Amino acid sequence: MHRKHPGDVLEDLMAREAGLTEYRLAQLTGVAQPTIHRIRKKDSKNPKADTLRPLAAYFGVTMAQMMGEEPLPDGVAAGGGGRRNTGPAEPVGRVPLISWELAGRHAETADRVKTQDSFRMIQVYNTHELGERAYALTVRGDSMVNASSDPTFPEGTIIIVDPDAEPVPGKFVIARVGSGDLTFKQLLKDAGRLYLKSLNPAYPTLPTDSATEILGVVKKIAERDL
Repeated sequence: MHRKHPGDVLEDLMAREAGLTEYRLAQLTGVAQPTIHRIRKKDSKNPKADTLRPLAAYFGVTMAQMMGEEPLPDGVAAGGGGRRNTGPAEPVGRVPLISWELAGRHAETADRVKTQDSFRMIQVYNTHELGERAYALTVRGDSMVNASSDPTFPEGTIIIVDPDAEPVPGKFVIARVGSGDLTFKQLLKDAGRLYLKSLNPAYPTLPTDSATEILGVVKKIAERDL
């Protein structure tokens, strides 16, 4: 049987949900919009399974169907309303989507989250990998957009933050530099010194100092591991 390109499959699936744009699909799945575009246009000849998995989970199809190895079933329900028979199993927990302001009050976050019931809850796979105080944030701005490759975090991406995880170099973190607002960056180490780096080269790399506070490690993108 002739194998379809995943781009043709994705085109078909997106056409079944009226009004679904690449940007909205990126927000819903955590797959970068440029990556979705490259798959649709077949610029990406062999998309990675880790990239296709959250797309398959969203549309409720198997990985074999997403990869074009098997035909799509009729009446696939977008938004995971169909099968969820692929990906890293069913979501096993939820974390609250909180504001950046609340995330900045690090010491208060756990109590505030427990005592308020107005938070939108985000489904997360493998919550056993997260601390009890984990929460979700919505990415602001374009400083963490990587136009050339994954990972990338366009504005609106929902990230999962664990304030109890160890912020080792190479990890993505939420930090406060001095008395300023919180920032989302990659923690790097060079010549014995720690830096906060944007994925967008238009933004400067920030050296850390004694006033820099790391408030949490970004562990996941919505329902997808980093």
